[in-house]
Amino acid sequence: MQANFVKQTIQMPLKLVKTTALAMFTATLTAMVLGSCSQYDKLLKSNDNELKYKEAKKYYEDIIDQVVKTDKRTYDAKTGLWKHAWDETHTAFWADKETGQSKHTWARAMGWYVMALVEILDGLPQDHARRGEVIDVLQRTMTALVKHQDPKTGVWYDVLDVKDPRNYLEATASSMFAYCLLKGARMGYLDDSY
Repeated sequence: MQANFVKQTIQMPLKLVKTTALAMFTATLTAMVLGSCSQYDKLLKSNDNELKYKEAKKYYEDIIDQVVKTDKRTYDAKTGLWKHAWDETHTAFWADKETGQSKHTWARAMGWYVMALVEILDGLPQDHARRGEVIDVLQRTMTALVKHQDPKTGVWYDVLDVKDPRNYLEATASSMFAYCLLKGARMGYLDDSY
C-alpha cells in the first residue's frame, strides 16, 4: 500500500502533494465519514463474491479502526463532545498545542459522524466481533448530543460548545441528529430513554 501511495504521489501536482501530506496527519469527523463510505461503496460495487468476502473482513476492520481512533482523538472530556478535527503534530494553526484538537465542536460535522455510525452498523454483519464498539460510540455521542439540544426549540446550535448571540440554531445538523435518534431507536442501537 505504501508503494502504491508513493507512486500516486509522484504523479500529483506539488500543491496537491502538500495538501495530501497535511491530511495524513489530520483527522476530522467528516474525513472519517468519507473514508468509511468510500471503502464500503467499493465493497458493494464489486461483482466478485469471493473478493467481496475476502475484502469485507479487511474493510470492516479498517472502518471500525477509523471509528475508534476518531472517537479517541477527537473526544474532549471537558465538554463531553467531539471536536471537529485533530492534528497529530499539534502544530496546525487551529490545533490545541497539548491535545491537537480543534477549538470547537461543529454540529454539522457531528451530524455526518453520527450518520456514518448508523450507516456503518447497517453494513456490519450482526455477528461481527467488534460491532459493539461502534454501537458504544453511537450511544455515547447521541447521549452527549441530546444534552446540548436547545430545550426551547428542540434543535441544536451550529457550534455546540459556544454560548454566543452570533451562534444560531442549525437545521441541517438538527435533521441529521433526528435521523440518527429515530433510526438508532428503531434498529435497537439506542434505548427508549432517547
